[in-house]
Amino acid sequence: MAEVRDQIFKKLKTIENKQFLDSILDLVQNVNDEGIYQLTDKHKSDIDESIAQIERGEYLNHEDVMKKYLK
Repeated sequence: MAEVRDQIFKKLKTIENKQFLDSILDLVQNVNDEGIYQLTDKHKSDIDESIAQIERGEYLNHEDVMKKYLK
């Protein structure tokens, strides 16, 4: 396990992208002792909003998305 941790630390030292580093920080701060990621209140709120959008029909299906990007 120490070897993996060392590889992670080595790689992290070379990363300059703040947004990416913020995402990693969010990940490690929200993992419990069993290694399970705990959703934040913001994540739960975003999920609830996404569900509401789907219920209102405000979404694209896979086929429509693929048409957009495979032109």
